[in-house]
This record gives sequence, structure tokens and C-alpha cells, in this order.
Amino acid sequence: MEGGGAERVVLNLANEFFNREISFVLILRFKKGPYLKELNSGIKIIELNANNPILLISRLIKSCNSSCIDTLLTVSRYNNVIGLVANRFLKKRIIIREASTFNELFTGNSIKYKILFKLMKIYYPSANMIIANSKDTAKDIISHISINKEKLVVINNPIVNEKILKLSNEIIGDEFFSELSKPIIISIGRLFPSKNYSFLIRSFKKVATEVPNINLVILGEGPLKKQLIDLSKVLRIEKNVHFFGFVNNPYKYLKHSDVFVLSSTYEGFGNVIVEALAVGIPVVSSDCPGGPKEILDNGKYGKLIPINDEDAMADALISTLRANIDKKMLIERSKLYSIKKITDEYCEVIFQ
Repeated sequence: MEGGGAERVVLNLANEFFNREISFVLILRFKKGPYLKELNSGIKIIELNANNPILLISRLIKSCNSSCIDTLLTVSRYNNVIGLVANRFLKKRIIIREASTFNELFTGNSIKYKILFKLMKIYYPSANMIIANSKDTAKDIISHISINKEKLVVINNPIVNEKILKLSNEIIGDEFFSELSKPIIISIGRLFPSKNYSFLIRSFKKVATEVPNINLVILGEGPLKKQLIDLSKVLRIEKNVHFFGFVNNPYKYLKHSDVFVLSSTYEGFGNVIVEALAVGIPVVSSDCPGGPKEILDNGKYGKLIPINDEDAMADALISTLRANIDKKMLIERSKLYSIKKITDEYCEVIFQ
């Protein structure tokens, strides 16, 4: 239960299933991570405690049989393949969730992704149902894998509940953040290449020349942190670019910011865009494959800019900062992704 988007989906679904008194078991590769403490303590968890795929498959088969499981729901790409291979022996009803467009599979020359893609093409057609988390994800599945389209359904991610609003109203308690001058642009995500933070920092340099005393806050950890800090120094904006690492409650930081920005080259869905809308914060996003265009309704609820266009990103951020945006409209849009609404859609597929 690490701090990523897929894990957040598992957390939200599991807690809502428990609240509805649905009988289920949560099977994890490892029982660890920051989200674990947010799970309802009454949820039964089985830890497979393995990374080796053969060991994972054998332990999954044993766990499903011992728990008398009727339906298996897997929620991420690698686990989908593991579950589908295991199901050759289990013979259960299996529903898989594809959480991202296929860009990652075709980026670079990674042997790991080439093998994974081949296994997806072999095993995905055997799923009873496939849930795509966005229209773009569904298009990629149809384009690259031979499946019965009647098995495919689009269900967005379950994100919004009253807890987000409650957490957003907490006192920040971070003296350094509280003393930052306004306006504040905020971005949230792991410091990985796909998040395209170097592009964001270069774009922010252009914004900083136009908007005095502006600050960029980045929440998240990752292997590119030193490289990004060095870039901000080279651009001479290190006093305006701040890396806060992973925080347990990003919502209070969102609420006290002026614009949320997403600079990714591709997204699984873009949960954090919905979270920003939920607390009434304007959004600027790259028009990348995944959920952003769908969430923002082609730019109606936030600006979409071409990937890697620094001038367009800078202009969009400046114009958004200067605009008078209806926060109630943004909050209303976020309700499309309420945990209760999306869980209803999951239940329709699981219990049909």
C-alpha cells in the first residue's frame, strides 16, 4: 500500500466495501506502506510476501482456495497478469482493472515492459470483465489487445469523499510553507520521468519573470529529486522552488495554494486533478494521454496545454492566476468521482 494512485483506489474501494458490509478479503503482495494505516482495521488482509512471480501465483492460488473466493478483482497491470495466470488453475470469475494508457509499455527499450505486454496480449482476453479507468485507457486496450468489447467497461477512479474536505481544512502546521509568499503553484506526484517535472520547472522560470514573489511547491519523492533541485539552481530559481517530499495530508497544502499543475507526459488517470477540483483549486494540466482531458471535459473545468510546450504552460499558469474562477463549479465537477458513486459502478460489474 505505497503512496500511489493505484494504491489509493484500492484503499478507497476496500473501505467502502467494508462500510457496505460486502464480504471480501484484501490480498496484498506486502503488508506495508503509508496507506495501510488508513484501511479500516476490520478488513481481513492476506499478505503473499513475495516478489517472485511463480511464488506469487502459487501463494495467490492457495490464498484464494483457503478463503473460498468466488470472484477475483485485480487492480494493476502486473497483478492482472499474475491473477489471470493463477486463474488458469483457480477457475474463478475474474475482473481485471487496467489503470493506465499503454504509453509506459512503448517508452524506451525495457525488456520488462516488452515481456509484460506480450503476457497481457495472451492473458487479458481470458478475463470475465475488464475495467478501464478512462476512455483513453479503453481505446488502448481495444487498439492493442484482441478482446470481446462487451467485456470492457469504463469506470473512473473513486476519489472524492467527505474525508478530503475535512483533511483540507486542517491547519498546515508547516511553518516554512505558511511563510511562503503568494501566489503558490502546487504539483503533486512521484519524482519520476513521466511526471515531467523538469519541463514544469523550466516553464515556471518563465512564470517567475512575470509574477513577483511566486512559489512552486512540489509534493512527492522519487529518484529525480537531486536532478530537479540542481535544475532549479541552474535556472536561479532555487529560492522559489520547494520540494516537500511525501506528505500524509496533501489536501491542506492544495487548499492553501492558488493553482494546481500537472505536467505529465502520460497519466494513469490523474487522481490529483480531481482532488484539486474537490477543494476548489483551479487546474492547469498537460493534454496527455490518460484521464486529464476527460476529467477537465476538454478544458471546460481547467486549462489543457500541449505536452512539453513551455510557453503555453507558462501562459496558462499566468492567466489562471489572474482569472476569477468559480470554485463551486470545480467542486461540483469533482462529485462525478465520488467514492460512493464509483463503488456503485464497481458493484454493478462485480455482482452482475
